[in-house]
Amino acid sequence: MTQTARNQWVWSLSCDWIKRNQNVLITGKSGTGKTWLGCCLGMQAIRNGISVSYRMVSRILEEFELAHLEGTTPRLRAYYKRADLLILDDFGVSKLKATGKHDLLELLDDRIGDRASHRAFWAVLATKNDLTPLHINVGAGDQRCRF
Repeated sequence: MTQTARNQWVWSLSCDWIKRNQNVLITGKSGTGKTWLGCCLGMQAIRNGISVSYRMVSRILEEFELAHLEGTTPRLRAYYKRADLLILDDFGVSKLKATGKHDLLELLDDRIGDRASHRAFWAVLATKNDLTPLHINVGAGDQRCRF
């Protein structure tokens, strides 16, 4: 491990990236430890007194589909907004339906929109795709989701 990589790892474990209002995007091929690394960051955040919620994107989308049927979408969005750190695993793995795109972008927008508040809301996104497929999977037409 190079000194630069070691410094980045130590910095990540200090949770300064959360305090500085920064997000983390972890990319890599299958089996390279993206989920493990995201969970390590989450566990370290918990040790630093930061509340964490970990979810696979496919599970969140299932929860939103059910919430739409039950009329509880605002409650579900508020639930995910409560955690200081939201870890989204397997983001961008499969193409999203229109409602899934909307729900996911609203969820991220809610968290990003609160940056001005005293409580920070940040996300760790783990994906096996590079950024180009991620934009294609999330974006619609000329609109793209950028982090």
